[in-house]
Amino acid sequence: MEILKSAKELYNKGKWNEVINIIDTFFVSFEDNDIAEANRIKGWSYYYKGIKGPEEEKNINIQNAVNSFKIALSLLRKLLLSEKEKAKDTEVSAKNGLALSLWILGKKEEAKIESLKATEKFPQEPSIWNIRAILYRWAKDFEESVKICEKVYETAIKKKDFRTAGHGKHNRADALKELGKLGEAKKDYQEALKLYKKYEKESGESAKFHIDKVEEKISNL
Repeated sequence: MEILKSAKELYNKGKWNEVINIIDTFFVSFEDNDIAEANRIKGWSYYYKGIKGPEEEKNINIQNAVNSFKIALSLLRKLLLSEKEKAKDTEVSAKNGLALSLWILGKKEEAKIESLKATEKFPQEPSIWNIRAILYRWAKDFEESVKICEKVYETAIKKKDFRTAGHGKHNRADALKELGKLGEAKKDYQEALKLYKKYEKESGESAKFHIDKVEEKISNL
């Protein structure tokens, strides 16, 4: 659907308010699978509004993200198996966003459970493990986060999933920085930058938001 394509393009550029507005405007025209995907995109837009926007709006935006991810997952559960297989990427992404959002709201045990269930259901999916690595870093278990990020990178590279491979290097660098290993962190940030740019070249989609974040972190080292 062209509306979802436009929403994804806006999301990749970090224009989260515009994403939410376009989805809400055309919501009635979506079918079930489209509604699930629309809520996934909307959930991530609220998530980034929450962590990047005004502090006083953080909780309401993150709660809206939780609500959107749960709606997406609820709709996916109602679909036939054949349809659900086609919607695997939507399910994986919504599960990832839900775990992160719950943690930010202070529901850490619930977030851990959601992450555990996701890794059990999709054990070969690198983005699922990437979220696990982030949760370990947020729990200040930086060494474990580094180990998982290595697994994320290796698995994603084999699948030629360059964006997730970039996330693996990006998040590994964040954990290394917390461990005081700034030289190693800088190398991983630089590798993440290359991977995000390779993703753009291979897919034709923008990774501007991730590229901007990494460039900022490199300049601040």
